Amino acid sequence: MADKNFIKYFNTILSKQNNCQHQAWIFLITCCLFISCNTGHGRIDSMGSEIIPVTTDSIIFKTDTSALTLKSYGINSFLKDNGTIFGYNYKTHSIDVFSIEKKSLMNTIPLNNEGPDAIQMSMRYIKVYSPDSIALYDDTAISIIDNTGKVVNRFIIPYNGMTRIDCNSRSNMSAFDIDFKNNRIAYPVKNGEKNTVVVYDFKNDSVVRETILNSPESNGKHGFMDYPNLCFSGDKIIYNYPYEHRICILDMTTGMTREVNHKCSLLTGGMEVLTDESPDELTWYGIENYFYSPLYYLEGKKCYVRLALDGTTLSRSEGPDRAIYARPLYLSVFNEQLEPIGEITPRQNLYDPFGGWFATPERFCLFMDNVLDDNESESTIIGMLDF
Repeated sequence: MADKNFIKYFNTILSKQNNCQHQAWIFLITCCLFISCNTGHGRIDSMGSEIIPVTTDSIIFKTDTSALTLKSYGINSFLKDNGTIFGYNYKTHSIDVFSIEKKSLMNTIPLNNEGPDAIQMSMRYIKVYSPDSIALYDDTAISIIDNTGKVVNRFIIPYNGMTRIDCNSRSNMSAFDIDFKNNRIAYPVKNGEKNTVVVYDFKNDSVVRETILNSPESNGKHGFMDYPNLCFSGDKIIYNYPYEHRICILDMTTGMTREVNHKCSLLTGGMEVLTDESPDELTWYGIENYFYSPLYYLEGKKCYVRLALDGTTLSRSEGPDRAIYARPLYLSVFNEQLEPIGEITPRQNLYDPFGGWFATPERFCLFMDNVLDDNESESTIIGMLDF
């Protein structure tokens, strides 16, 4: 049974005398837009995509009977070098390490609550660079731990209180990225009304760059979804607001931003701006409206995947604890140029809607943990989608 602790969440009118000039301007603007879109610096609107057939393999991870593992890990990182999943266990304040090849729990890394190796329980994000180099963000700092939980480095990053590093599918899902070679960390920040990406030089303790991201197209309130999702892909930053179909691709080398506007055709209805901000309405707004995830790169297939959670199929009479699990889940697949390829409909009412997913080079994977599923097993199970 899923834990309730995870349930706590986008004209001018010309005269006839100027008609010829008006048409000429339209022609010129149309040409400019065409050139802009085809040179990769403008905006591309795309239509619906075909349905992609998918096969699913399930892995049930073997664990010791004394292991207090979770059914799903909303804060996780996949290490392709050895095919392992590192998941934060909030119940035991540890990192559980699973091997896909061996289908078993390989190790548990305990995290300290106190002392020089302390990691706070307010965990936000984890990124594994090697089995002995695990980066964690806990609202206070980005810490690098080894495979025993010892802190080997810690970075108190600028604007720490305004960072938007998170793995919350009710709000936003945004990463950080560490460039060890150049001693730099890039991460998202909400600075006043601006969403930015800060590049911090931790060797010289200085901010070397702060890039302003495009504002959302809607200025209204969208529940807890106030911030963009964000991921790093080579020299590009790919971001999207959870309540918008638009995807923005920022080239950090040129400073140019390209936009792709693609709506998942499987979503039902649109999203109205929230007007009643009472706690009850805030909760239901996030359940009854869609949420777009960040994009995930599948290196082996040379494609990106974006997940979409639709509004619940249950009524409010069922209560939020059940309704939040009845959110249809879809995947949109894009090629490396972020052009849509197609869409996937996994089996519904089976997977965890609280960020319990990750990508391997070849497959998109989701933890099986849903109160509407008849399977009462307490084992850690993932569904691996191949397409």
